[in-house]
Amino acid sequence: MISIVLGTRAQLVKMAPVIKEFESRNIQTNLIFTGQHRESIDDLLSDFKIDSSFNSVANRGEATGIFGLIAWFISCFWQLIRHRKNFFGSAKKQIVVVHGDTLSALIGAVVGRINGFKVAHVESGLRSFNIFHPFPEEITRLIVFRFTDIAFCPGPWACKNLEKYNLEVVDTGSNTIVDALYLALHAEQKKIAPAVQSTRFAIASIHRFENIFFRKRFVLILDLIERAAEHTPIIFVLHPATKSRLKKFGLMKKLQESERITLVSRMGYIAFCQLLDQTEFVITDGGSNQEELYYLGKPTLLMRKHTERIEGKGSTMMIGNYDLESLQTFLDNLDDLRRKRKIMGNNSPSRLIVSDLERRDSLASHISE
Repeated sequence: MISIVLGTRAQLVKMAPVIKEFESRNIQTNLIFTGQHRESIDDLLSDFKIDSSFNSVANRGEATGIFGLIAWFISCFWQLIRHRKNFFGSAKKQIVVVHGDTLSALIGAVVGRINGFKVAHVESGLRSFNIFHPFPEEITRLIVFRFTDIAFCPGPWACKNLEKYNLEVVDTGSNTIVDALYLALHAEQKKIAPAVQSTRFAIASIHRFENIFFRKRFVLILDLIERAAEHTPIIFVLHPATKSRLKKFGLMKKLQESERITLVSRMGYIAFCQLLDQTEFVITDGGSNQEELYYLGKPTLLMRKHTERIEGKGSTMMIGNYDLESLQTFLDNLDDLRRKRKIMGNNSPSRLIVSDLERRDSLASHISE
């Protein structure tokens, strides 16, 4: 039995090609959704045409504050422990698959180990080697590594980072995001909003805890985005938590009144990728965006001090460092940061992962019989 524990949009995006590969092989999986993110999850399922249904743990709204996130974490963890059979069934031999560096990955890994299951970690081995950047993801990864039995790593560098851990390493060659991007860019239906079609623009997407929950840092980032908008009009994508903090800090009105910044709600993955494919550049704090934009060949200013990902380093991506000098250097070198697309339809990491898990699950079933 294979159980997949997911909770955020980014996790669903990166695991969607894996789930679809399971579906194409008619392999039944147990999908568990923690509810860490809730908004537009149904849109993502529709975008990727995922037929499998999720067993949801938390039915409350998406947490946009620290205390709400803590309450969700405790509730979700307790529900998965207390009602184990409701979510994982009665099979004693299972592989619990978690993804990335979110709190949902942490919950899935710990609960899987407590229940005596094998834990497989997709997108394993990434490190920034700085505990506080990004926070809390770097800490989360270090904990998840300790509970992992099978690590699916997106390349040799990630594999090497796990040498001291007692686990089995599988090199998937690249990140499953390449499969997700391929599906999005080859979707039959074009989903770019008419309001921004054929318009020269850049994109800003800021949502990380360390950037939006502290007013001083958030104001600094917004000032830099306004400076960048003087160079190129910016479409600012509002994540629910970002929108909530803008309102709480009284910063929304200033952005709404800017003639160079357009505020849009977070959108479905296909629409977002097709929007990214037309943008001049992107200012973001998202690691997944860093990867996507590398494969799309788009200049990226990563609003952090460190990154755990190697995609884009020395090519499409520059670290923002929260300062004007870095922004200006970035804008002055946009032409040098542009690259050709690197989206290919072969060497799928998702197919490799599913083949590996299928083999392990089949072997475990024979042993239990």
